[in-house]
Amino acid sequence: MTIFVPTYNRAQWLGNAIQSALLQTYEDFVLVVSDNCSTDATRQVVETFDDPRVVYLRQEEHLGLNEHFNRCYELAETEYMFLIPDDDVMAIDAVERAIVVLDANPSVGLVHGCARLVDGSGATIADAHEMTQLDRDEIEPGQVFIRRAVDHGYRVHASTALIRTTALADVSLRDDEFPVTDVGLWLRLALRWDIAFLAHTLAIVRVHSGAYTADGRGVTTGGYVQQLDVIEKLAEVKLRFVDEYEGRLSDADGLRRLARRARRRDLLDFAGHSTIPERRFLATVGVLAKLGRLDPTIVADARAWRLLGASMLGRRAVERIKGRKSDPVGRVAA
Repeated sequence: MTIFVPTYNRAQWLGNAIQSALLQTYEDFVLVVSDNCSTDATRQVVETFDDPRVVYLRQEEHLGLNEHFNRCYELAETEYMFLIPDDDVMAIDAVERAIVVLDANPSVGLVHGCARLVDGSGATIADAHEMTQLDRDEIEPGQVFIRRAVDHGYRVHASTALIRTTALADVSLRDDEFPVTDVGLWLRLALRWDIAFLAHTLAIVRVHSGAYTADGRGVTTGGYVQQLDVIEKLAEVKLRFVDEYEGRLSDADGLRRLARRARRRDLLDFAGHSTIPERRFLATVGVLAKLGRLDPTIVADARAWRLLGASMLGRRAVERIKGRKSDPVGRVAA
């Protein structure tokens, strides 16, 4: 198999990504560091690793992000491939755990898992973060994965994905889907392949404002919060996917309804995040009015009215109410 580390001017983190690959408990692989014309000490970092599995490849010209990742996909000549970004690291047993699933299940095109999220300094944000709504290992039939992905959007930590190379034969990242290109890629891959999830941490993902995945998302102490342009792009990508592949989907109209419902839920999540911690009434009204212009159905959603009601009560009153609900004997903690 092949492990790719696409990199560009990340010499300060690149060594950690390379080392995490070389320390894998599964040892039969080639490690390709694809340098996107870096101007820092990237090459020198790679040269510090005296391991015959390491191959340094410098691109002839600087490529766009999607083009660079697609180039790595195209270069894979082995049965399986893993792509770890230069600011993330692999769990030591990531390949060993995932490759067993691909070997045993020819219908599976991709195996992914949980990620430990850390901030820019390396402090842990979440130990085993997942986006699947699954609490155990599961192989999802392609159509099931598609339906769940249309409903929830991000379901795969890309830094945890071991991919069957043939599954990438007719799919790629698309510039017109930026910055949610991986969502479109996994949807198209699932048209022909099943997707396996492992309820195990397979990578450490660094959450910071300079990350490739940070485009259009705000960085908070809990991870990324989707901004309006990302929410709108997610809905666009999902709906276009359904339109393009309607003949290969079991319930295209149902998927369209799911995509619109997910957009409304994401917009209301944005409203909730953007009005904390004070939940001031006028600020909440302003945000909901703005979102109502984007999606008029929000005004009929019960969550919007609960958010508005909370802003009328005020933060302290809401916290007291929550305290009463959480106290098994109806007492409020001092």
